[in-house]
Amino acid sequence: MCGIAGYVNHTATLPENIIGTMAAALQRRGPDDSGTEHWQITGAQVAFGFRRLSIIDLSANGHQPMFTDDRECCIVFNGEVYNFREIRKELEQKGYRFRSGTDTEVVLYAYREWGEACVHRFNGMFAFALYDARRALLLIYRDRLGVKPLYYYHTPGHLVFASELKAIYAYPHFKKNINISALGLYLAHGYIDAPHAVFHDTYKLPPGHYMRYDLAARKMTIHRYWSVDEAYAAPKSKLSFDEAAEQLEALMIKAFRYRTIADVPVGVFLSGGYDSTAVAALLQRHVDTPVLTFTIGFQETDFDESQYAAKVAAHLGCTHHERRCAPADALDLLQLYTEVYDEPFGDSSALPTMLVSKLARDHGVKVALSADGGDELFGGYRRYRNALQKISRWKIKNRQAGKLLEKIPAALTVSRDDKAGKLAEFLSASSVAERYQIIIKSFTQRELKRLLPGYSPLAPHSNFYDVEGLCATEQMMRYDTLTYLPDDILHKVDRATMGMSIEGREPFLDYTLVSYVAGLPAQYKFTDTTTKKILRHIVHRYVPPHLMERPKMGFGIPIEKWLQKELITQAELYFSADFIRRQNIFDAKMMGALLRDIKRGVPIPGERLARLYLFQRWWERWCSS
Repeated sequence: MCGIAGYVNHTATLPENIIGTMAAALQRRGPDDSGTEHWQITGAQVAFGFRRLSIIDLSANGHQPMFTDDRECCIVFNGEVYNFREIRKELEQKGYRFRSGTDTEVVLYAYREWGEACVHRFNGMFAFALYDARRALLLIYRDRLGVKPLYYYHTPGHLVFASELKAIYAYPHFKKNINISALGLYLAHGYIDAPHAVFHDTYKLPPGHYMRYDLAARKMTIHRYWSVDEAYAAPKSKLSFDEAAEQLEALMIKAFRYRTIADVPVGVFLSGGYDSTAVAALLQRHVDTPVLTFTIGFQETDFDESQYAAKVAAHLGCTHHERRCAPADALDLLQLYTEVYDEPFGDSSALPTMLVSKLARDHGVKVALSADGGDELFGGYRRYRNALQKISRWKIKNRQAGKLLEKIPAALTVSRDDKAGKLAEFLSASSVAERYQIIIKSFTQRELKRLLPGYSPLAPHSNFYDVEGLCATEQMMRYDTLTYLPDDILHKVDRATMGMSIEGREPFLDYTLVSYVAGLPAQYKFTDTTTKKILRHIVHRYVPPHLMERPKMGFGIPIEKWLQKELITQAELYFSADFIRRQNIFDAKMMGALLRDIKRGVPIPGERLARLYLFQRWWERWCSS
């Protein structure tokens, strides 16, 4: 696990230390080693930078940037290819010889053998860049589900890429011009979904895509090489429930064991829910030593799952570690939060995720398995059922009625939901995916236009269509897999773990496992009364139901409550007239009314308040100077 950065510059030559400064910004992602390389070719300057977190082959042989023997191809690689040993064996049979035991070198020679299509052979999480000097070609890949991040900045004369935005900030020609429309996405969802990013000319490479940049022609193209839609669109499995469960368990065991491949200690984040319990249980059954498990407890009982995690760990025979999270612990992390999350991010569960990552690192663990993706795969979110009820209740599709509702005058404030505006958007929507997105978002379009002077909606999301043959819940699961999962959940875990210099791995997001589950009949995954049906069936083989059956709890932090108590002085600072005037982003009257409501103790929708507050902290750190 590492941090990568690089650029292609077609203007005046830049000093060679620029790439070192960019890589240094990623030090938390890779404290063990660093490296840079430069090329000067006709009409272009190319540079790669790297920070290493040593996980496989801890020797100097794993140093990057890494070259082929003839030095005509070079790679910087972030992530893991779990099936690299099988690929290496195939390449050795073709005559290739390897200097290291790393998966990075295998990826490099896989490209030499199979070209741009090599990515189809990789099972893993990754973002990597390849410079092919023979072809004057730069290739940048991102894994299928988007576990690993990749940002890029593209203007005439410049192509800059990195694992995190903070490395791109160090590029001298980068301009921090906030994209107000992308900011609207953040306020609505709590994250900015790919391909957009918070600044103009800045983007995320979407999951399952790669970039091809021809240096001679100065031409960039983006290509999709995989999508979960292919699995959802295929005919459903004809296996019986028991047969499907047997095959699923075998796939889970293989995927989970793949993610224990490392030359350093490995642990598991355990909440005691079905997803993380499945990971701990299947691994504990198939390894010789106790699995190391880690959990965070909360003083607020509505968030505390630690007692359940401890009981599950004891039953399985894991070596369990727990830390209690008091409000002061989370408050102390807020400063680091804005360092780690260098793009606006409004999911408050990032704070306890950072704490559990630190707990694992403090106990010597360098790789931690999370259990994200289970809700998207097996229909586990409660909001699916809530959305289904609203879709059924609001089943009339009438664009004219929606347009009429939008024209009804409304006293828009941050402290109150715009229900009429949301209904208007819902009635104008054309797919389940779009209606679902409208139901779960926090701000309507007309609220954003009022709150953000100069705001205009971006083009309709490319994932707003429905896949033929799927029920409404599957349409929502599919949409979340393409958006919420990579841009919120995986973004959160990547920054939280790498912010503590440990590698986070996602056992449920093996693409073969994802494709298999997507192809199962819907009734195997959920019913009107049960979520995660087939997963529960498998977990109950390892853990008795009485240890598992309990209400699903949150993992967030009640920032909105703190802003009216412990953080009131920060609310007064970040929502003050002076701060708003200096920013020149938000409508002053709306923000002034919000501050008055905070001081009066008016109940305010928590997600709205938390997202505005976290954005203000982000802006102060990264844009105020």
